[in-house]
Amino acid sequence: VLALVAGLAAALVAASVQAAVRAEGSLDRALDRGRPYDAAVFACPPGVDPRSIDPGQIQELCANDDVASRFRREVLARVPQVEASALTTTDVVGILGPGSSNGWGRLVLMQRLMSPDAPSGQGPIAVDGRLPRRDASDEVALGESTARAGGFHVGDHIRIGSWSQEHLDAAVDGSTAPETEPVDSTVVGIARFVDDVQGTDEGNLSGSVLPGFVYTGPGWSAAHGSTLAGYGTSTLVRTRAGAAGRAAFEGALPRAAKGWFTEVDSVVPENVEQLRRIIRSERQATLVFAAIAAVAGLAFVGLSISRQLCREFVDAPTLVALGVSRRELSLAGLLRGLTIAVPAAVLAVLAAVALSPLGPVGLARQLESTHPVRIEWLVLVPTVLVVVSLFGAVGAVTPRLVLRPPRVARPGLSRVGVALRPLGPVSRVGTSFARGRQTNATVVVGTVAIAALIGAALILQSFDSVIDRPTRYGAWWDVVVGQYSDPDAVAVGVATIRDNPMVVAAAGYDGQTNAATLDGHKVKLVATTAYVGHPDPILTDGYAPASAREIALGAVTARRLNKAVGDTVELDAVSGPARARLRVVGLAVISDPVNGGGGVGDGAIVTPATMRRIFRSIPQSIAIKLDPAEDRGAAIASLEREFPGSIRSVLPPGDLRNLERLRAVPVLIAALVAVLAFFTLAYGLASLLHGRRHDLAVLAAIGFTKRQRRRAGISTGLLIVGASSVLGIPLGVLLGRQTWSVISDSISIPLVTPTVLFFVALVAIVLAVAVVLAIVVGGACGAVANRFSPAEQLRSE
Repeated sequence: VLALVAGLAAALVAASVQAAVRAEGSLDRALDRGRPYDAAVFACPPGVDPRSIDPGQIQELCANDDVASRFRREVLARVPQVEASALTTTDVVGILGPGSSNGWGRLVLMQRLMSPDAPSGQGPIAVDGRLPRRDASDEVALGESTARAGGFHVGDHIRIGSWSQEHLDAAVDGSTAPETEPVDSTVVGIARFVDDVQGTDEGNLSGSVLPGFVYTGPGWSAAHGSTLAGYGTSTLVRTRAGAAGRAAFEGALPRAAKGWFTEVDSVVPENVEQLRRIIRSERQATLVFAAIAAVAGLAFVGLSISRQLCREFVDAPTLVALGVSRRELSLAGLLRGLTIAVPAAVLAVLAAVALSPLGPVGLARQLESTHPVRIEWLVLVPTVLVVVSLFGAVGAVTPRLVLRPPRVARPGLSRVGVALRPLGPVSRVGTSFARGRQTNATVVVGTVAIAALIGAALILQSFDSVIDRPTRYGAWWDVVVGQYSDPDAVAVGVATIRDNPMVVAAAGYDGQTNAATLDGHKVKLVATTAYVGHPDPILTDGYAPASAREIALGAVTARRLNKAVGDTVELDAVSGPARARLRVVGLAVISDPVNGGGGVGDGAIVTPATMRRIFRSIPQSIAIKLDPAEDRGAAIASLEREFPGSIRSVLPPGDLRNLERLRAVPVLIAALVAVLAFFTLAYGLASLLHGRRHDLAVLAAIGFTKRQRRRAGISTGLLIVGASSVLGIPLGVLLGRQTWSVISDSISIPLVTPTVLFFVALVAIVLAVAVVLAIVVGGACGAVANRFSPAEQLRSE
């Protein structure tokens, strides 16, 4: 039995470590597998500077098929670092069908590969089916999130429509049905891209918009692409040196692109760093779970084998008297331990290998294309060594422990016993029984369990208090509408919002990611334009930028740049000579409704004038604060009628959403420790009362009833739980506050203190559960100790 329990416990630990090891490179493997290209290039022909033209002319003059083809032919062909290239575009299409609130179907983005000679890569994970054939004009693949949200499967036939380019923004708002002739296509595959492993439909209040993408090949694009409205064409580039050759490509491109305006961007999804942080956190959580499981296994198995061998070597003093040396007894104990260790180690290896397909867990598992049986020798070998060493060490030491003279208890009552004297003889007996090394070990485990429960509850309460108050993560709004690319569409949206009496504040948000640097560091810039009321960003110090020479930094960005309020920073556009020297006037909690990635401490806030001067951009979305005196459902419904395709609820930034994925971790850890404490208490009380059976028999002989003997077990359990609570509650408060302080500081959110009422209720619940547990376990152990009559117990003496 010990071999079975030890083997399974060791296998659980080994499997957890294997899962953590496997998770480490999962994201990089997914990126390498699904990325046959290394960079994307946006280009404007000689004589056209995108910073000096109206944003609505970008696609007409630059981001179109003709310009991209010319750039590929005239420029990229002369860059020696380029191995291959292809044209790609992102369009807005509608999948026609009944059942949608707008009457025609659901809107979704389409990613088109346009070049027949484009290089092929390993591609994404094929969850079902396959990717479209390159020459097929009627085959499409759906991203996993698109298929899941829309209920599509391989083999389904769908009809796809689109809009004219001038009606693109109206299409995104959901106010215009598709205008082009529908195209019939077959779904031949469901593919999982890196973007699909996060919930891209979070916050979407419209049932007429699908998350993710529809993917097509060159054949479909050549047959139907000319009728689609979209966001422009760019060129994908694969370098001869792979991802490592991107820097050399960027250095050589200006020499070949004489007169051309070029902007090189990464093909890696914007949320990669978020995913990396999530996977890192999941790995750490898995390793913490493995560590706690290892401690639990060591505690249970170590104590169990020690007690087992103590019973088996009860005749050790007699053997020593007959001439057996202590060294020989230790060798005998070692061999006895190995008889358990060897089968336990074999079972641990077999079970860990069998469990290996279950790892990694979480996002890392979703990024893996297959989950085969794996043999991680760097994990399995240490597991075998630990199991054998543990049993061998306990086996060698136990006979020497048996030979030690028994500890003689000091006469009289302890201070606790004196304090409990008025409660009667049962309490004094329980106090006497509760003294000793074994009880101390049980108290330590109970202290850790109570501290873990208190700490986990405080962490979850602190997290919920931030999530439930959007202003604490920088969001003053309730909903966001619009996905604009045209100034006229913005003006129409603003007019609609101003006519809505339930809107008390509104502001347009313009977000630019990795398009500018501050003192040489790439940073996300955000600018807001007030349309209704005077909504201001959430600040922790200083004030919001009011002029084109002022800027507010997020806390993380400020630390990275080593800047404070009053300092100056150099703002440079990544592409082009635009430059500005700005003074830091505030530290902001940044929540970007356009691009919710990153954390509230990442980025900087500038004025709309600064943003327009550098990028000539427009607000992509409008954030709206609803009147709290009005019915929230009715207010949202009024906006949904005006913006049926682009209304989203307020969402925490990416770091907070990612943290929410790990919400169950402190609960699981606390539950594991609590289970450990329960069994430790039960085992400790049972062993304690079994060792005190002679004393209980003597007490029965002088008048103790069965009820009093059972209550002695309850009294002992209450003393152990009481001592654990006295130590565990303050330790748990300290643990919870310090852990949340580290978490909140790492993602730059406010340090929230739970209310006194919550703290009192939490302590009361934990104490009540602990007392009930002590009564139940102590009473049960006391009842077991009463199975034999006093005469039967004393006759064995």
